[in-house]
Amino acid sequence: MRTSVFLLISFTACQAETIQLLSGVSPNEYNNQTGANVVITPHPVWATASGANWISYTNTGLGGTVIPNFTSGTPNASYYQDFYLTGTNNRAVGDITVWADDSASVYLDNTLLIHYNDTLGVNCAAGPIGCTQPNGASLHFDFLGTPGSKHTLRFDVFQEWGDVYGLLYKGSVTLSDPPVVTQNPEPGTFGLVGAALAGAAWFARKRKPSPTAAQTTA
Repeated sequence: MRTSVFLLISFTACQAETIQLLSGVSPNEYNNQTGANVVITPHPVWATASGANWISYTNTGLGGTVIPNFTSGTPNASYYQDFYLTGTNNRAVGDITVWADDSASVYLDNTLLIHYNDTLGVNCAAGPIGCTQPNGASLHFDFLGTPGSKHTLRFDVFQEWGDVYGLLYKGSVTLSDPPVVTQNPEPGTFGLVGAALAGAAWFARKRKPSPTAAQTTA
Protein backbone atom coordinates (compact mmCIF):
# COMPACT_ATOMS: atom_id res chain seq x y z
CA MET A 1 0.00 0.00 0.00
CA ARG A 2 1.51 3.34 -1.02
CA THR A 3 0.59 6.50 0.77
CA SER A 4 1.19 9.84 -0.94
CA VAL A 5 1.61 13.02 1.05
CA PHE A 6 0.80 16.26 -0.75
CA LEU A 7 2.39 19.51 0.44
CA LEU A 8 1.15 23.03 -0.07
CA ILE A 9 3.89 25.62 -0.65
CA SER A 10 3.16 29.12 0.61
CA PHE A 11 5.16 32.31 0.05
CA THR A 12 5.47 35.09 2.58
CA ALA A 13 7.11 38.44 1.78
CA CYS A 14 7.43 41.82 3.45
CA GLN A 15 6.08 44.95 1.82
CA ALA A 16 8.57 46.54 -0.60
CA GLU A 17 10.05 49.99 -0.04
CA THR A 18 11.18 52.32 -2.84
CA ILE A 19 13.92 54.94 -2.48
CA GLN A 20 14.07 57.75 -5.03
CA LEU A 21 17.51 58.79 -6.30
CA LEU A 22 17.52 62.36 -7.64
CA SER A 23 20.73 64.33 -8.04
CA GLY A 24 20.69 67.63 -6.17
CA VAL A 25 17.67 66.54 -4.13
CA SER A 26 18.37 63.16 -2.51
CA PRO A 27 19.88 62.83 0.97
CA ASN A 28 23.19 61.01 1.36
CA GLU A 29 24.80 62.51 -1.74
CA TYR A 30 28.24 64.13 -1.67
CA ASN A 31 31.56 64.44 -3.54
CA ASN A 32 35.28 63.96 -2.91
CA GLN A 33 36.29 67.57 -3.61
CA THR A 34 34.22 69.89 -1.44
CA GLY A 35 31.90 67.42 0.29
CA ALA A 36 28.57 69.11 -0.43
CA ASN A 37 27.18 68.99 -3.96
CA VAL A 38 25.92 72.24 -5.47
CA VAL A 39 23.12 72.73 -7.98
CA ILE A 40 24.41 74.38 -11.16
CA THR A 41 22.82 76.19 -14.09
CA PRO A 42 22.44 73.72 -16.96
CA HIS A 43 23.66 74.40 -20.48
CA PRO A 44 20.72 74.75 -22.91
CA VAL A 45 21.61 71.48 -24.68
CA TRP A 46 21.78 69.44 -21.47
CA ALA A 47 19.18 66.80 -20.69
CA THR A 48 16.39 67.31 -18.17
CA ALA A 49 15.04 64.85 -15.61
CA SER A 50 11.92 65.72 -13.66
CA GLY A 51 12.68 66.32 -9.98
CA ALA A 52 16.47 66.12 -10.40
CA ASN A 53 19.08 68.87 -10.86
CA TRP A 54 22.46 69.12 -12.53
CA ILE A 55 25.15 69.12 -9.85
CA SER A 56 28.87 69.68 -9.40
CA TYR A 57 31.33 70.23 -6.56
CA THR A 58 31.40 73.96 -7.39
CA ASN A 59 29.81 76.29 -9.92
CA THR A 60 30.91 74.65 -13.17
CA GLY A 61 27.62 75.13 -15.01
CA LEU A 62 26.61 77.77 -17.52
CA GLY A 63 28.43 81.03 -16.72
CA GLY A 64 30.53 79.39 -14.03
CA THR A 65 34.11 78.21 -13.62
CA VAL A 66 35.70 76.32 -16.49
CA ILE A 67 37.84 73.51 -15.09
CA PRO A 68 40.72 71.82 -16.95
CA ASN A 69 40.40 68.50 -18.73
CA PHE A 70 41.14 65.34 -16.78
CA THR A 71 44.56 63.72 -16.99
CA SER A 72 45.79 60.12 -16.68
CA GLY A 73 42.34 58.61 -16.33
CA THR A 74 41.66 60.44 -13.06
CA PRO A 75 38.17 62.01 -12.87
CA ASN A 76 37.85 65.69 -12.04
CA ALA A 77 35.55 64.68 -9.19
CA SER A 78 33.76 61.64 -7.81
CA TYR A 79 30.16 61.91 -6.63
CA TYR A 80 28.49 59.47 -4.25
CA GLN A 81 24.91 58.42 -3.54
CA ASP A 82 24.41 56.16 -0.52
CA PHE A 83 21.34 54.05 0.23
CA TYR A 84 20.59 51.47 2.91
CA LEU A 85 18.84 48.11 3.11
CA THR A 86 16.30 49.02 5.78
CA GLY A 87 14.51 46.79 8.27
CA THR A 88 14.55 43.14 7.22
CA ASN A 89 15.00 43.96 3.54
CA ASN A 90 17.92 42.14 1.93
CA ARG A 91 17.25 42.62 -1.79
CA ALA A 92 17.79 45.81 -3.81
CA VAL A 93 16.58 46.27 -7.39
CA GLY A 94 17.63 49.55 -8.95
CA ASP A 95 17.13 51.44 -12.18
CA ILE A 96 18.86 54.75 -12.79
CA THR A 97 19.57 56.98 -15.78
CA VAL A 98 22.78 59.01 -15.80
CA TRP A 99 23.95 62.00 -17.84
CA ALA A 100 27.22 63.90 -17.57
CA ASP A 101 29.25 66.59 -19.26
CA ASP A 102 31.47 65.39 -20.63
CA SER A 103 31.09 61.76 -19.48
CA ALA A 104 31.22 59.48 -16.41
CA SER A 105 31.97 56.01 -15.12
CA VAL A 106 29.46 54.54 -12.67
CA TYR A 107 30.17 51.99 -9.94
CA LEU A 108 28.00 50.18 -7.41
CA ASP A 109 30.01 49.22 -4.32
CA ASN A 110 33.18 49.48 -6.46
CA THR A 111 31.76 47.20 -9.18
CA LEU A 112 31.85 48.95 -12.57
CA LEU A 113 28.42 49.39 -14.18
CA ILE A 114 29.55 51.49 -17.15
CA HIS A 115 32.85 53.01 -18.30
CA TYR A 116 33.12 56.66 -19.30
CA ASN A 117 32.79 57.52 -22.99
CA ASP A 118 35.87 59.21 -24.46
CA THR A 119 34.37 59.72 -27.93
CA LEU A 120 33.53 63.41 -28.12
CA GLY A 121 30.59 64.80 -30.04
CA VAL A 122 29.49 68.37 -30.65
CA ASN A 123 28.64 69.23 -27.03
CA CYS A 124 30.00 66.40 -24.88
CA ALA A 125 30.50 62.65 -25.27
CA ALA A 126 28.86 61.15 -28.34
CA GLY A 127 26.66 58.39 -26.92
CA PRO A 128 26.12 57.24 -23.34
CA ILE A 129 27.21 58.59 -20.99
CA GLY A 130 26.78 62.06 -22.49
CA CYS A 131 24.93 65.26 -21.64
CA THR A 132 22.12 65.42 -24.19
CA GLN A 133 18.73 63.80 -23.65
CA PRO A 134 19.27 60.77 -25.93
CA ASN A 135 22.71 60.05 -24.47
CA GLY A 136 21.71 59.12 -20.94
CA ALA A 137 22.78 55.65 -19.82
CA SER A 138 20.02 53.47 -18.33
CA LEU A 139 21.58 51.20 -15.70
CA HIS A 140 20.03 48.29 -13.81
CA PHE A 141 21.20 46.32 -10.78
CA ASP A 142 19.75 43.58 -8.59
CA PHE A 143 21.56 42.17 -5.56
CA LEU A 144 21.15 40.60 -2.13
CA GLY A 145 22.76 42.16 0.93
CA THR A 146 22.57 42.29 4.71
CA PRO A 147 19.61 44.14 6.25
CA GLY A 148 20.82 47.51 7.50
CA SER A 149 23.89 47.57 5.24
CA LYS A 150 25.01 50.66 3.32
CA HIS A 151 25.54 50.61 -0.44
CA THR A 152 27.05 53.32 -2.63
CA LEU A 153 26.70 54.45 -6.22
CA ARG A 154 29.83 56.30 -7.34
CA PHE A 155 29.92 58.59 -10.37
CA ASP A 156 33.41 59.47 -11.66
CA VAL A 157 32.81 62.52 -13.86
CA PHE A 158 35.35 63.60 -16.48
CA GLN A 159 35.91 66.98 -18.09
CA GLU A 160 37.08 66.14 -21.61
CA TRP A 161 36.52 69.30 -23.59
CA GLY A 162 37.22 72.34 -21.39
CA ASP A 163 33.77 73.90 -21.03
CA VAL A 164 30.77 73.41 -18.74
CA TYR A 165 30.84 70.35 -16.51
CA GLY A 166 28.32 68.49 -14.34
CA LEU A 167 26.27 65.40 -13.47
CA LEU A 168 22.59 64.51 -13.60
CA TYR A 169 20.91 61.29 -12.48
CA LYS A 170 17.43 60.04 -11.74
CA GLY A 171 16.20 56.63 -10.64
CA SER A 172 15.02 54.48 -7.78
CA VAL A 173 15.91 51.43 -5.71
CA THR A 174 13.21 49.03 -4.55
CA LEU A 175 14.02 47.18 -1.34
CA SER A 176 12.33 43.92 -0.45
CA ASP A 177 12.61 40.75 1.57
CA PRO A 178 12.62 37.77 -0.84
CA PRO A 179 9.69 35.38 -0.21
CA VAL A 180 10.23 32.71 2.42
CA VAL A 181 9.04 29.32 1.21
CA THR A 182 7.19 27.20 3.77
CA GLN A 183 5.82 23.69 3.18
CA ASN A 184 2.55 22.83 4.89
CA PRO A 185 0.75 19.47 4.73
CA GLU A 186 -2.44 19.62 2.70
CA PRO A 187 -5.63 19.61 4.85
CA GLY A 188 -6.60 16.02 5.62
CA THR A 189 -3.08 14.71 5.08
CA PHE A 190 -2.45 14.22 8.79
CA GLY A 191 -5.51 11.92 9.01
CA LEU A 192 -4.43 10.03 5.91
CA VAL A 193 -0.96 9.43 7.29
CA GLY A 194 -2.32 8.43 10.71
CA ALA A 195 -4.71 5.90 9.20
CA ALA A 196 -1.91 4.46 7.10
CA LEU A 197 0.33 4.02 10.15
CA ALA A 198 -2.47 2.38 12.17
CA GLY A 199 -3.22 -0.01 9.33
CA ALA A 200 0.45 -0.96 9.05
CA ALA A 201 0.61 -1.73 12.78
CA TRP A 202 -2.54 -3.93 12.60
CA PHE A 203 -1.16 -5.82 9.61
CA ALA A 204 2.14 -6.45 11.44
CA ARG A 205 0.27 -7.91 14.43
CA LYS A 206 -1.74 -10.22 12.17
CA ARG A 207 1.43 -11.62 10.62
CA LYS A 208 3.19 -12.29 13.93
CA PRO A 209 3.66 -16.14 14.36
CA SER A 210 1.79 -17.87 17.21
CA PRO A 211 3.87 -19.25 20.10
CA THR A 212 5.04 -22.91 19.65
CA ALA A 213 4.10 -25.65 22.13
CA ALA A 214 7.62 -25.64 23.54
CA GLN A 215 7.44 -21.89 24.06
CA THR A 216 4.05 -22.28 25.76
CA THR A 217 5.21 -24.87 28.30
CA ALA A 218 8.57 -23.19 28.98
